[in-house]
This record gives sequence, structure tokens and C-alpha cells, in this order.
Amino acid sequence: MRAIALFPLLFSFPGLCLAGNYRDVKFGTYTDSLTEGKLTENLADLVDNYRGDKLPEIYVTGARRSLAFEERIAGVSTVTITGPYGVVYNHVFAPPIPSTGLVFINLPPGSYKIQSYNSVGGKTENLLKVAEVEPEILSDRSHVSYDAAGNVFNVKLSVNARASEGIHKLELIQNGKIAGVLLGKGTTMVSEFQTRVPTSSAQSRLIVQLSDLKGNCRQIRFYLDIESLSRMVANGSPAYFNKYTLDPGPSRPWRTIPEGKRYSLQMGNGIEMAFENVIKTGEISYTWTTSRPPNGYFDAFGAAVILKGWNGLEFGSAEVSMGYGGKALTPDQISALKIVRVEDPRNGIYSEMPAKNSPKKHEITAKVQGPGKFMLVAQEYSSGHTASGRILVAEKPEIDFLSGLAGKTEVFDLKSEAGLKFTRALKQMNKLPVSTVYRIWPENTALEPSGALKMRYSDKVVASLGIKEDTLALYTFALDGESNRQLPYLTLDKEGNVLTARVPQTHQLFAIVGSSVQAENIPPLFYPDGISPVSRISFSGSKDGLFISTRTLVVLTAEDPQVPDVLTSEVANIFYFLQTDRNINDNVQISTYTQPFTIEEGSRTIIYMALDKAGNYEFPRSTIVYADGTAPKTTAAIEGKNIEPGETVHITEADRITLASSDPLSNGVSSRVHSLFYSIDNIPADSKSARVYSNPFNLIKGTHIVYYMSLDNVGNLEMINSITAIVSPGKLKRK
Repeated sequence: MRAIALFPLLFSFPGLCLAGNYRDVKFGTYTDSLTEGKLTENLADLVDNYRGDKLPEIYVTGARRSLAFEERIAGVSTVTITGPYGVVYNHVFAPPIPSTGLVFINLPPGSYKIQSYNSVGGKTENLLKVAEVEPEILSDRSHVSYDAAGNVFNVKLSVNARASEGIHKLELIQNGKIAGVLLGKGTTMVSEFQTRVPTSSAQSRLIVQLSDLKGNCRQIRFYLDIESLSRMVANGSPAYFNKYTLDPGPSRPWRTIPEGKRYSLQMGNGIEMAFENVIKTGEISYTWTTSRPPNGYFDAFGAAVILKGWNGLEFGSAEVSMGYGGKALTPDQISALKIVRVEDPRNGIYSEMPAKNSPKKHEITAKVQGPGKFMLVAQEYSSGHTASGRILVAEKPEIDFLSGLAGKTEVFDLKSEAGLKFTRALKQMNKLPVSTVYRIWPENTALEPSGALKMRYSDKVVASLGIKEDTLALYTFALDGESNRQLPYLTLDKEGNVLTARVPQTHQLFAIVGSSVQAENIPPLFYPDGISPVSRISFSGSKDGLFISTRTLVVLTAEDPQVPDVLTSEVANIFYFLQTDRNINDNVQISTYTQPFTIEEGSRTIIYMALDKAGNYEFPRSTIVYADGTAPKTTAAIEGKNIEPGETVHITEADRITLASSDPLSNGVSSRVHSLFYSIDNIPADSKSARVYSNPFNLIKGTHIVYYMSLDNVGNLEMINSITAIVSPGKLKRK
């Protein structure tokens, strides 16, 4: 018997629920003690025999169906929940006392007191009010297997449901007829339906319908395409899928979003869609499914939500929040959680959405730009490590290797004796590497779970080698190139030029390989350009260490290294941008270098990189400079009294003239004074025609003009100043 997929119904058909009061499903309305998902803590007046230095804290998870208890010092010991008719939950955490505890519980409407104790007697008490809610299907799983003997498909559906008014019944409706009924006695129910669908049927529709004692109801709707299922059986379908769809209401495939500053739609299963500044009411439609996650990740939520579209709705922004409370995730996995937009999972195309992770609320929130399929994914590794190469393709590392080991990547030298042997072996199989060949360390190590390898390639390299893009694959090799195999779970994104695959074991070599009938015609020592260009920075003009003048020219050059036996594609462009303290967190404008440029006054980080014509980007380089465009200032004094420039003074031959200079701080930069110059009675043409000032000096009898100026360390020369001195032979007493 082969198990195959149950495909969800992605369109609506007439609903069967007769009681039609369909409101938003809400888990509960909390007292004011709830702030950003966290209940009141540290109620000192309720502390009894407290000996720790922190009380237990209670959090409501993003799913709003579980309570998390945390006490990092003494550990959570006991949790008690008391309702209108007494204690409804009491749990003692057995030794060793955990620092955190998680309780999954569905509470009927009413007010509850939640008390948590730590292992040294500290107690926290909180109030929780649970509002009346409509029936809700919390989760479901589906499984279809093919019975060749009976020529039928066996369908098994498992459903977890709740209803605050008490479950009335769960019904299985097949092609419009009731095929099974289960009656519920409490507020929660886990049930299983089984049915058979002949392969002679064209299609089959299944509905699981939940109703409460008041007649309110919810449905899960399935659609079996028997033709497609039969083809999958014939083609050897994968063994098992869990696919489903959950409609928000049988007669309301669209949900109305009213006008207002903010509206939150509870989509079920701990997912919330929030709309900000709704200026025009409209409707949205959504459903549920599962999807293949990216290599190296797993579905951390258990389902993907499909936002099918919105009708007439106008709003400022929208975001989706997914809860992960109750998932056994490590801190490293939580920090690496992300929401992706599923574009084409077969070809490994996913778009990571900018998201904010709130570990204390156990939820992650991402902005939504439009309809699509969204999925919360976590790394498979309890402590994930990414090893990236330094060679860039399209501004990103050519290789990324994600695994549970702290490994590294290393370029394999194709010019070595082993490299030449490796290349000859590939050519005999009409294959050529279109990427750099890498070694991944530690070598020959079994990985559990398997590592995830991602490599990028250049269209120009593929075209130059006469390789068809569809033949590209990730391979692992022995050093001789003869022992090789394609890596499993391969995806090829031809739009993004990315391949991914799983790595069960780190064999010796890894590369992107393509098939080419021209392989034998490629000269034996001819390899595609996978070497990044090298850029350099220099300065034309005054420079002193990290200090330059605002007149100094910044010159960028680059070359594509001439490597033996490798085609050099030449430099295509040099890019640069200037980073300051003000724009360090902003989007910056990257410029294409065309000619030398100057820097405005202040501190700047010049970030630059080169690109060659084969698409190899250089790893960005950076240089810090301090541009000084302000000249020093010089003061003149006679016997300690400052004289203003242009002033005429009467002095004696015994009076000494003192000059002093300083380089003022301007825009946070000062290159400091280099020299101070002066001249007596002759206007200096420049600093070279003046004397270098070192000590105070005297003037002889007569009328004299003293000219003076200063120069800083990057060539900023002060404008010439002067004073006029009328010198008499005796010492003149001045007031």
C-alpha cells in the first residue's frame, strides 16, 4: 500500500452550516494586566516565604492557546489555575525543576486566577478573563493511501476541535452526503474519520463540519482530484504528504475588514493579520496548506497560510504574526526564525520577508506587501553554523554551507596536479565546473541532520562553456574526480542563478557542474573566470596618515588578476559609497566610479569593490579618512598682549613679538598645525619665501610690517595676516 497526498480544495462550494452567525474567532479577552503578551508580574504583596531574587513570570504565547511560565533563577515548580467552580488545572513540575514551563489548555468562558510558584516558594498571581468563542478547529491531519487490491483510495482525517459551549457533533460529509457522525460531550475533542473513494470517481469532496450546542459551526473542506492521484500512483508518488485547507466560514469565503486605525483578524492556529489605517473597507480571502521548506529548514508552524487576495480594501500597511509557542526550539533556532514567501518550492525560490521576532511573546511578525503563500521556518540544527566563501557572484557569496557543525570552506586549486587530474576526469564525462571548486571542512564527516549547500553561478560563465542551464547540478567528488555523485534534494533557481541541495556527508570536493558536448574541445588548461578582481585606493594631494585635505583627490583602480590557465574577463566596474555616522543605518547611494573625487570635511568610511565581466564581485574593502578643509589660525602678541591683525602698535626695541597657532576642530576633524611662518617688511609669495617661526623675536628702530600665517598637516594654508609696529629705541610704557 502506497501513501500519497490529499490535496486541499482551493475554491468554495455551497456550505452546509445552517446557523450563520459568523464572527471573528477570538481566544480570549484579557484584563488590563496583559501588556504586550505578558501578564502582571512581581506582585510583592502576594509573596509567601519568598527566598529567590526573581518571581516566576507568565506569558501568553502568540498562539493564544498556551501559557508559558518562566523563572530563570529558582525554576518553575507548580502552576495552579482556579476558575468559577474551583481548581481546573494543577501541575507540579517534577525534579529537576525546569526554568520554564509550558501549559497547553483550553479554558471555557469565565474569569480565572493563575498562580505560579518557584522552587523556593516565590509566588506570582494573575487574572485571566476568557470570552465566549465560537467553535474552532485547532488542527487537522490528512492521509491518503492507495489500495491496489480494492482499487480505492483510503482516506484518514484526524481533527482536533474545541467549542466553548460544548461540542455538539463532528460530521464527515462526502459529496454532499453525510458519511460519518461523531458526538462530543466536552469542550474539546480529538477525532478521526476514515472513508474510501473508488478510483473510478472523477473527483471527491470531503467536509469535516464542527457544530456546538448553539448551532454555530465551522468546516474543513477537502477536494480529491482522483485523476491526479492515480497519475501520481503510476509515477511513484512520495510516500506521504499532509496537506489541508481551513476555510474561515462555509458561507463567508471572504472576510470583511472595516475602516479604522487598526484591525486585527484572527485567522486561526495562532496566526493574526493586522491592517493599519484602513481607509476603505473591503474583504480578504485566505486558506491553509503545507509546503516544502527551504533546504536546511523545517516548517516551524506546521502549516503555511495562503492569502489569496483582497477586494476593494485600501489601507496603509499590513503585517502577519505567527506564533511558535510550544515548539521545542533552541535559542539559536529562535534567533534564526524567519517568515518566507513561498514562490516556487520545487525550484527552491523563497523570498525572506523583513520580520521582527519577539521571543517573550513567542511570535514573529512580518510586513505583507501583497497576496501570496507565507511560511514560518526554522533551521533544522539546534545550533546552526553558516560557512561562506569570500568569492562573490552577483554581490553575494558564491557558496554558503549551513549545518550543525562549525565548518569552513576552502578553494580547491585546479592548477595543482590533483586539480588537473580532477578536470580531465570531468571532461571525459562531458562535464565542466561552472563554479569554483570547494573543499568543506571537516572532511568526510557524517551530518545529522544533513547540511544545506547553496551555490551561485554566472550566466556568462555558463554561456561561455556551451553548457545548457537545465543540466546544472551540485556534485560532490573525490579528489580524483572519478568518484562523484549528484547531491540529493536539488533545486535550481534559473532566475536567481542559485542551486541548493542537501549534504549528508562532507566528502572532499563540491562544485556546480554542467554537461557540455564541448567539454573535450575546451583546452586542457582553460578554466572559467571565477576569480574576483582586486581594487586599490590611493590619494592625489596632501595626506597625513588618515588625514586628507578636502582638495585631495581619491583615486580608485582595479585589475582582474592574471591567473595561469584561467580566462581573465577584465574589470567591468568599480563601485563605492561614503559612509558617515549619520547614514550608517540608512540606505546609501552606491556610485559607479568614473573619475577621482574629493571628500567633504568630516570623517568618512570609503567602501569600494570591483566587478569583472564574468560577474565576480570583489569582497568590499574599506578605508577610513578624516577630511580637513579648515586652515589654522595664528595670533600675534607683544609682551603677552594680543594684537589684532591690521593693528598698528608702538613698541620698543626691547619688546618681544610672539606668534602662536592652532588648528581648530571643524566638523569633528583637525589635522593639527604643521608650521608657522612669518616675514618682516616683505609680503611672502608663499610659505617657502617666509621664515619658519620658532621663538619670539625683536624689531630694530623704525616702522615695520610683520606678516604671518600657518600651515596644517594636510596643506591648508592660512591667509596672510599682518601687524604694523612703530619701534622706538627706549622701552615705551603702554597702558
